[in-house]
Amino acid sequence: MTRHLQDLLATSADRHADRPALVGVDETLTYAELDAAVNRVAHVLLAHGLTPGARVCVLAEKAPWTVAALIGTLRAGGAYVPVDPAGPASRVARIVGAAEPEVVLVDAGSRALLDEVLAELPGPLPVVGAIDDAPAAFTRADLLAAPADAPGAAPADLAHLLFTSGQVPGSSDHAVLGLRPPDEKCESRHAQGREHARHDPLPPQHLCLMLR
Repeated sequence: MTRHLQDLLATSADRHADRPALVGVDETLTYAELDAAVNRVAHVLLAHGLTPGARVCVLAEKAPWTVAALIGTLRAGGAYVPVDPAGPASRVARIVGAAEPEVVLVDAGSRALLDEVLAELPGPLPVVGAIDDAPAAFTRADLLAAPADAPGAAPADLAHLLFTSGQVPGSSDHAVLGLRPPDEKCESRHAQGREHARHDPLPPQHLCLMLR
């Protein structure tokens, strides 16, 4: 049976509900809280019309809810596109334009950059949602009001689009990754780290899948 990243998270939430999964500067999420946040993101994305396989750009600083936005996109049946908010507006605009997202998720610190980016893009423009209280079509308050149970959307073939600093947005020079179960190398890495898994808030197979 194929297990996707979002499935592995649900399993960890069942087994280790109260263990810390993500530790940020101002916030820590347990596995149960992360899984619920992922479900809430997925429900809100679907409520705003996300279609199967559609891209969702995530323009936000590294934080627990940023991770929830990435995995929530997968659980909604979409593909996430992480965008570094430290990049210049022209490059961010090229990435967003190449990805053609249906939704862009942003945080308050990146909202001004996104406004600059959207001004460079031709229409139609994507729906903009916030993972905090930034002005947007939906915000953290809407996410917290959404159901905490899984929406039941089928996973798409596409997992995410990645652009590195040396790649040219808009060309074929970017990484397109599909969803698939851990391969032998990943499973071997997990086996080697099994002695430490009980102390690791994110087991090795999760890391392997997230960083592929």
